[in-house]
Amino acid sequence: MVHSHSDLVIMGTKTSRLLDYARLEERLRRAEVNADLGLNNLNTPISLLGRFMLGEEEIRRFTADADINTDDHPVIEFRGPRSIGRDTRPANLDNLTAYLANTSRYVDFSGLPPASQQQARAALDVSDRARAHILKGLAHDYRNNLREAHEEYSAALALQPSNTDVETLRRSVEARIRRERGPLN
Repeated sequence: MVHSHSDLVIMGTKTSRLLDYARLEERLRRAEVNADLGLNNLNTPISLLGRFMLGEEEIRRFTADADINTDDHPVIEFRGPRSIGRDTRPANLDNLTAYLANTSRYVDFSGLPPASQQQARAALDVSDRARAHILKGLAHDYRNNLREAHEEYSAALALQPSNTDVETLRRSVEARIRRERGPLN
């Protein structure tokens, strides 16, 4: 499961597989792929894998008590309308954040030299921690808890200072705080 601020993409396979880091790195070096994904700051393995949220085990735990939607049991058809007009983004993010994956568990690093494997694992671990702060920040942001959102975005930036997406979110929140409530101090 991959999240980008307004979209949630669920991809699956019939068999368990690991994401091949070296292959991903090689594909991201292709000019057309790099340029296309670069438009959304997703043109490095870490930035792209940094959007990974749930793997097989986390999805299993996340959905353990969920009702299955079928033709004979149309859960979505009858429960969905209860959410019309409600902003469910904060609650959805809270629910997902509780199950975030350790991305490295789902990545095959074997195509990299040992030192590069360690660096990639460490970078993904930092990215995982930053992602948790980003999602918590977004949930606060959607609830208009601007100071809490600012704190979470700042914590994410402390981990990933070059993350321009989070810098943009933090600056947006800072501007709204100043406009609505005065200086941050």
